[in-house]
Amino acid sequence: MAAFDYNALDTSGQLKKGVIEADSARQARNVLRERNLVPVSVSESSASGKSGNKISAYKIWQRRRIGLRELSTFTRQFATMIAAGLQIEKALQTLINQSENRKTKSILAAVRAQVMEGRTLAESLGSFPDSFSEIYRASVLAGERTGHLEIVLEQLADFTEKSYQSRQKIQLALLYPCVLTAVSFFIIVFLLTYIIPDMIKVFTDTGHSLPTLTRGLIALSGVIQHYGVLLLGVFIVVSFFIKGIIANPDIRLKIDKNIFSMPLLGHLALQYNAARFASTLGMLQESRVPLLQALSIASAVIENTYMRQSINEVIKKVSEGISLSKALEQSGIFPPVLVTMSGSGEESGRLGAMLIQASAISQRDTDNRIAMLVGLFEPLVLLVMGGIVLLLVLAIILPIIGLNKMV
Repeated sequence: MAAFDYNALDTSGQLKKGVIEADSARQARNVLRERNLVPVSVSESSASGKSGNKISAYKIWQRRRIGLRELSTFTRQFATMIAAGLQIEKALQTLINQSENRKTKSILAAVRAQVMEGRTLAESLGSFPDSFSEIYRASVLAGERTGHLEIVLEQLADFTEKSYQSRQKIQLALLYPCVLTAVSFFIIVFLLTYIIPDMIKVFTDTGHSLPTLTRGLIALSGVIQHYGVLLLGVFIVVSFFIKGIIANPDIRLKIDKNIFSMPLLGHLALQYNAARFASTLGMLQESRVPLLQALSIASAVIENTYMRQSINEVIKKVSEGISLSKALEQSGIFPPVLVTMSGSGEESGRLGAMLIQASAISQRDTDNRIAMLVGLFEPLVLLVMGGIVLLLVLAIILPIIGLNKMV
C-alpha cells in the first residue's frame, strides 16, 4: 500500500483535503467515491517514498517534518495505545484519523503503509530521519527486539516532552531581552536618521561652533544617512566570512573548547551539554540500547565539538574495558555529579535511571543560571539604551545652553 494526497468534493460541494491509503491511485479514487466524495485530484504523497530511493528521501527531509511538539503528543498517544494492546498498524491508523495536520497525516500514513508491507516500525520510521531522530529510531528498534515497545515509547514520550519544555523555557527566557534590544536599536537608528538631523540643523544654521558631542552626533547621523545601506552590506558580508571561518573544524574545535573557560557562559554551556548527553544516554539505556551504541548516538546530539570529541574518547576507553564512570572522569570535562552518579548506576545496575537523575540536576542548574543571566541582561540593556538616549539629549541640550550664554 501507498499513501495518496487527495482533493475531493463532498455532497455539499465543499473541497476536502486529506490522505488515504490504497494500492494505486485508481483504487484511491474508488474508495473516495464509496465515501460519497468526488475526486478532484489524487497523487502519491511525497512522504511515501521508498526507503531505497535517495532522491525521494531527500525531498522528504526538505518538505516533510514533524515538529517536536507534535512528535511529543504523537509518541504519548502511541505509547498509550500500544500499552492497551492495539496492534501497531491499528494504532497508527487511529492517530492518522485523529491528526489535524496534513503533513503529519502523510508521514504517519507512509509509515503505516511500510509496516503493512512487512517492515519493522523502526525501519519504517527510518524513512523520515528529519522527523524521527536516530535516538528515537534506536530506542524503538531496541523496544521491538526486547518485546517492550510500550515501555520504550513511554520513555520516549517523557524524553520528547522534556526536550520540548526545555526548548520552550530557553526561547521564552530569551524572547524579551532580544525583542527589547532589537526595538531599542531600530528606535536609535530612526532617531539618528530622521529626527536628530532636523533638530541639529537649527544650531548649525546659526554659524556658531558646536560642542564636540554634538559634532560627533552630526557626523554619526551623516554616516548612517549616506552609508547605512553600505554598512549593512558590509556587516552581512563579514557575518558570512566569520561563519565560514567558524565552519573550519580546527577553528571550531578551539572555539568550543574556549567556551568552557568563559566566565558565567562557560559553566552554563558545560551544564547544558552535559544535561543533554546524560538525558539521551540515560533514556537509551532505559530502552535497553547497548552502551557503546547509546554512547555513539548520545555523542551525535551534542553540538559542542570539543565535548563530542571527549565523548568519542570515552567510547574508545569503554570499548577497551574501562568503566563508563572512570572514562568520564579521565576525560576531565564532565561535571562531577555526572561522574559520581554514573558510577553509582554501574554499581547498582541502574545506570539509565541514575543518568536521568544526573541530567535533571544539571538541567535545574542550567535553568537557574539562564534565569540569572536573563535577570542581569534586562537591566544591562536598559542601562545601555538609557546611556545612549542621555548622550542624544546632551548633544541637543549643550548647543542650547551655549546659545543662552551668548545671548
